[in-house]
Amino acid sequence: MSMLLFLSYGISSCSSLEGAVSAPVVTFNSVDIAGIGINGVDLIARIDVENPNAFNIPFPEVNWHVFINDNSFVRGIINEGTNLRGRRTVTVELPISVSYSGLFNSFVSLLGSSEAGYKIALDMRFPLPVISDLTYNLEFGGTIPLFQIPKISSPSFRTGRIDFNGIEQNWAVNIENPNVFPIPVPEYNWQYEVGDTPVISGRISQDSEIGALSQSAVNFNVNMRYADLISLLGSLGNASELLSMMKMNTALPFDLPDSTLGDFEFPAAIPVFHTPELSLRGINIRNMALQNLEFTVNWEIENKNSFPINISDFNYNLSVNGSRWAEGAMNNVPQVRANSSMVIPLDITITSVSLISQIIDIMNRGAGVNYTSDVDFNFSGSGSGAIKLPFNLAGTTRLTRL
Repeated sequence: MSMLLFLSYGISSCSSLEGAVSAPVVTFNSVDIAGIGINGVDLIARIDVENPNAFNIPFPEVNWHVFINDNSFVRGIINEGTNLRGRRTVTVELPISVSYSGLFNSFVSLLGSSEAGYKIALDMRFPLPVISDLTYNLEFGGTIPLFQIPKISSPSFRTGRIDFNGIEQNWAVNIENPNVFPIPVPEYNWQYEVGDTPVISGRISQDSEIGALSQSAVNFNVNMRYADLISLLGSLGNASELLSMMKMNTALPFDLPDSTLGDFEFPAAIPVFHTPELSLRGINIRNMALQNLEFTVNWEIENKNSFPINISDFNYNLSVNGSRWAEGAMNNVPQVRANSSMVIPLDITITSVSLISQIIDIMNRGAGVNYTSDVDFNFSGSGSGAIKLPFNLAGTTRLTRL
């Protein structure tokens, strides 16, 4: 650390010194940084004091005054009440602590600066009994590093788990420490809003440090349930995603004059879960005979979500023109991919003579048929439990012979 030394001393009433008494010799030694960290800087100023006399003299009273950028900051007094032994030189150590919180609250203009100039002014007074008070004035100065606010990058996120229950987002915030000393990972308060409505909030607090002049990532997860979103928003609407906003602010280890430092907002989006849609896409006659009739009912499932769904326990019944044609269950339905549709063909065989005659008559006339069907199936997303979804379908279709 570079130092500027201004040494000046005045000896009051030197003429009153008797010939047998020599004036003490005061010399500036050094100033060192004894410690530096998140709370401030500790300095040690060392002054050499020589007693050239053969007898003891009183230890001087030391008045010290610290200036930051030529502005008064803090002062104090050292008065040990002891003696300096004859023909000895002692080094007086003056510990001075500069608190960053006190410094920034006193000098707001220093926020954002990497260093500040300091000056230490000393008055050393010797209360010698045989002469008038002898006073030495010393000044020395240099620079001290200042605490710099960590630099926070805009957070990034990726979608983790997503299904019909809810969504998990994995967020990451990069923090850069521009200081020459390690700092604890700052605490962050965050609030996630959807449609200007606060949905969930939290606090990031880690018992770890970011090394000097280095950077580190802070990761956290945001979990939201669609049921909670519907409760707060009233509806998820028909859009494929909801606009959202991540708001964060930094809790630094001491109070700063400007509480907005470290606040930021980051827009994001939440994919919206949509109930799968089920429809009947026609009935195909595959084989017609007097003893049995084979046909296929084509169910179409549309998945409008950005994640795949798995279907199990597909239960159905089918009535055509008031007559019950079929009922049962189908297993091992393939997965419906994200944002896609899939036709599920259901093969059915009818052995009832009356129904076969009815179907043949419909086919010969080329007429349409009215159908009704009650269908329910269990489906699940990635890493979640299943949900049962019922459908009541009705409409008109045609019988097509393959």
